Amino acid sequence: DAWPRAWAAALRRPDSLGFAADVDALLDATERAPASARRARVLAAAAKRFATVDDAAPTFRRVLVVLRDALEADDGDDAVDAAALEFLARTASDSTRDPALRDGALRALAAGLERSGSLGARVDWAACLDAARGADAALSKRVAAS
Repeated sequence: DAWPRAWAAALRRPDSLGFAADVDALLDATERAPASARRARVLAAAAKRFATVDDAAPTFRRVLVVLRDALEADDGDDAVDAAALEFLARTASDSTRDPALRDGALRALAAGLERSGSLGARVDWAACLDAARGADAALSKRVAAS
């Protein structure tokens, strides 16, 4: 399948601007692809890489939306690891980020916790609950209930 190879190539790009441009193009293609083609682990890796990229918040927000959609899809068993969930919690907690980015990270975190429930004790639950503090009630409840 060409999709995972294209994402792997984008993730290996050393330059931030090239990485962001590649991800933007891949997101355009991914959003038109069936939900089963969206792989949460690859999207989580892209999200983590954006933590080091300046001036790419719009693309970072898009990655979080597609990641959330991949985790909420009913047609797959793709999940993310505890480190990815903790990254999403840190992103949501980071007060220097914009509100849309915080919301995207929280929604992806909630979906990831719901999908990856078997991680149990490996997840830093305190960080997840702290990230949800101050969010809308329904979203906070999704995080806490997971």
